[in-house]
Amino acid sequence: IINPSGNVLLVNVNVTDNNGRGISILTANLQANNGDPPSAPQSLPYFARGLVDMCASTKKIDIKGRLLLYYKYDAHPVDCVKIFSAGGKHITFRFLQVNLYSAPTDLGRSDALRVYSSDSMQPSTLIAKYARDIDGIPQPDTTPFSQPIDNPSISLLALHFRGTAADPHYGFIAEVAVASTPAENAGVGEVVIAAARMDNNDRGGVRYENTGELSPKVVIEECSMFRNGIHLYGNISTTMHAASFYLHNTQLLLFRANSLAHNRGGILIDSISETAMARLNAVIKANLFSFNTNSTVIELKGNGFQKATMVNNVISHNYAFYHDTVYAVDVIVNMTRNTITNNTGLHTLDIRTAKSKGNSEPHLFLRNNFEFNHALGHGHQYIQRYGHELGWMDEFQLYKRPKRQVSYPVFRQEGVSFDWWTHVDQNTDRYRSTVYAGSSRQHFLENVFNNPANELDLTTSNRTNWDIGAVDAKENYWGWPSTESVAAGRIRDGADLPYLIRVEYTPVFESNTSLIEGDCRAGWFQVGKEEYKSCYLYVGGAATYERAVEYCEELGAFLLYLNDDDPRQKEMAERIDMMERRGLTELEQTTPWLRTRDDIHIWVGSASFAWPQCGYLSTRTSRTQYDNCQALRPFVCEKGILAYKEPPLWRREVVLFVVLAVVAIVFLILLGCWPTHESALGSISASPLHAYGTSNYYSKRSQGADSPTASTNTYETTSAL
Repeated sequence: IINPSGNVLLVNVNVTDNNGRGISILTANLQANNGDPPSAPQSLPYFARGLVDMCASTKKIDIKGRLLLYYKYDAHPVDCVKIFSAGGKHITFRFLQVNLYSAPTDLGRSDALRVYSSDSMQPSTLIAKYARDIDGIPQPDTTPFSQPIDNPSISLLALHFRGTAADPHYGFIAEVAVASTPAENAGVGEVVIAAARMDNNDRGGVRYENTGELSPKVVIEECSMFRNGIHLYGNISTTMHAASFYLHNTQLLLFRANSLAHNRGGILIDSISETAMARLNAVIKANLFSFNTNSTVIELKGNGFQKATMVNNVISHNYAFYHDTVYAVDVIVNMTRNTITNNTGLHTLDIRTAKSKGNSEPHLFLRNNFEFNHALGHGHQYIQRYGHELGWMDEFQLYKRPKRQVSYPVFRQEGVSFDWWTHVDQNTDRYRSTVYAGSSRQHFLENVFNNPANELDLTTSNRTNWDIGAVDAKENYWGWPSTESVAAGRIRDGADLPYLIRVEYTPVFESNTSLIEGDCRAGWFQVGKEEYKSCYLYVGGAATYERAVEYCEELGAFLLYLNDDDPRQKEMAERIDMMERRGLTELEQTTPWLRTRDDIHIWVGSASFAWPQCGYLSTRTSRTQYDNCQALRPFVCEKGILAYKEPPLWRREVVLFVVLAVVAIVFLILLGCWPTHESALGSISASPLHAYGTSNYYSKRSQGADSPTASTNTYETTSAL
């Protein structure tokens, strides 16, 4: 969808099994000519309709209003010309999006767009030259991309573009317009994608980007993104994220109740806000990020004005050797009640600050659960060899080990790991730490840190002249035994190295009883009594019934199973409704058109419904109903306090066992009665016509009624029968 003229609403769409990207949207709301144009990768297809290709065969174009001009790099160097005229009227030119290629060295053919005021293109008529820096060095006589061409004396524009061969994500989008053209009154106000399936797409699930001064609100809700992208080799994939958003002056992004699993990467939000009034407020709520590989799961980039709120997300079993699990730079982050477990990456959480020096709003991390994560550290992907003794080596191996051999490496990588100061020095992001704090404006409260595979749980960056405060990490649980000395050993800060930011971590939680429910793991809640007591994990990400069953099994649990009139129905519905209301964000409360989920339908297993109908529990009515199994709904995973098998399978096994036991008992009884039955049949067959002794009696009477032998034989035969 390219430059639509109205709102975009995509509901119940199924975009699956494609060689390209699932959904790609580009919007352009043009109102003014101020500010720097965004520099984002080019997403327009070749031969895009509705736009003018810079290298199209038509050279001269007469315009009466406004048009969009674009170029997308390919494998051929080009020299292209376009001449625009408006019948003597004033013509303007400006970039909307620009990402020109810049060679690392000047080969005499630098990429540049030159604008002339005459179709002869004489050097004396040159108005502007737009080009990138070469290896960080500005080219001579270049014009900033943010500077438009708006000279009332210009009634003709001649453009000459010289470009080398480069990747297709390089290019530009520009606006050429007559000065008297009125601004667009009706633009794109909303872009909504809801209840959509974007699965098995080679180039990613969804990509949205916008340009212009007034950008629409973006809502992605209850969508499924499954197995998008192909892993090629090492850290190379056909896409880096399943969902990518390149935003310019966008004020609202709601990413709610989506499931992203088995993709190459998760979600990327790259935002630029020109002023504080156009700051982005992004909400990432009740999503599932599970088993994504080879890239960052949640990546947030900004320029100091943006804010992101993450609530009730499940981030588990993601795997990336060369990327952080959650990464944010120059974005204010608020993370509340997220379950982050069993992830492998450079850092599980990496928060940095580069441009937002004047922003005093802190990062807040409240009641998050970091458990069993594995941090590798930046540039430190194999085991150290010197300065310590590895725990798995005995004394003999220490004397006999080969010099350049590393056993049990995290990577199968040859080489020698030198002393810790060679690896780290002042680059503290090389430490294998669960959380890397890049500024002092961070507040950790009531979080659970239980990551035994990591050397550290919190590491700070170097202290700067403008960042002289301390990280507030009081009242957190740092793993058993959670004492002040253990917490100090799990933190690397100014108390260890004087050039690092300090961390204030006392007092600490000596027990996690106030952060968990019963015997359940952190992030799970407990429902039931006595032998029916179990632990449950609410996953707000929408998925089909089959995928919900698979996700729960991958988490080591099973889908919630409810019988008819199960006493847990009401309690379960109340707990989920309470969690949804407790996680209501300020954006959802103050934005009327955002639909709040007052009645949530969660998948449940039940013997009352048969395929293709599957059961769900309504949190409003606390009763189970049925729906198509391909619908997208959240779900609840159940795990017993002690290890046991899935209840539906367990009940079927019991029934089968009872039936087989009854059949076996009946068979044994019949087998035991078989000898008696055989002897009875033998006796009967010995005298087939003498039933009740009648035939023998009459035969003896014929020999003589007074014979004693005959009387005795008649009695014995009758007794045998």
